[in-house]
Amino acid sequence: MNPTQKRIVVALTAVTVLVFAAIVIASLGGSDEEPVTAAETTTASTAPTSSTTATTTSSTSTTAPATTTSTSTTTTSTTTTTTTTVSPTLVLREDGLGTVAFGAEADAAVTTIIAALGEPDDDSGWIPSFSGFGTCPGEQVRGLRWATLWALMTDGDTEWRSDGVPHFFSYLNVRYPDQLLGLVTEEGIGLGDTVEALKDAYGDRVGITFDEIFEDYVYNVQVPEPGRLSGGLTGDADDDIVVSIDGGVGCGE
Repeated sequence: MNPTQKRIVVALTAVTVLVFAAIVIASLGGSDEEPVTAAETTTASTAPTSSTTATTTSSTSTTAPATTTSTSTTTTSTTTTTTTTVSPTLVLREDGLGTVAFGAEADAAVTTIIAALGEPDDDSGWIPSFSGFGTCPGEQVRGLRWATLWALMTDGDTEWRSDGVPHFFSYLNVRYPDQLLGLVTEEGIGLGDTVEALKDAYGDRVGITFDEIFEDYVYNVQVPEPGRLSGGLTGDADDDIVVSIDGGVGCGE
């Protein structure tokens, strides 16, 4: 190694020593600062977990619409089930009482009449057909009374029905003092009306005769068969009055 090369090696060695010394000094100068701990690293990593928790809380609040929907449904159901019942008007017809036609099944007929007039004042139940009502069709008859009105059911054959099913076949509307129901025929005739009013309503369709057996005046109105409309009178003068209105088959002696 010549002198020039030796001087270069010495210079490089000196520079290397100085750089190493500078690094050591710099390292010793920063030793007063505390390093980041594992705990601090863990805390920083839990932040997303906190955000997830917030999301869970928000999910709980979504139950409110479900509660509101349930309340609304309950209210609607209550309204739907609310109903109003209107009693039918009973007109004294030659083929029934209002919408209750002769031949209607007995139980259904009774239910409809009760809906219009309320519970009956009297109910005979099913009794032998030969009874206080006379000799009625079939083996059994049932009579229900509302003030002046009797509705009769039978288990026998009539002009209205012959299939053995108990059914409505007749009504008797007899006048009693202070017990008038106010029921009238389609032409507007009711108990207590005069013979003159009866004639005006039905014209030549009404016939008045004296019944020798019962010794009473009676009237009969011509109506389409098998319908029947008749009743009793106090007499045949214009100022005599209607004391009964009967419809249907009726019962014999």
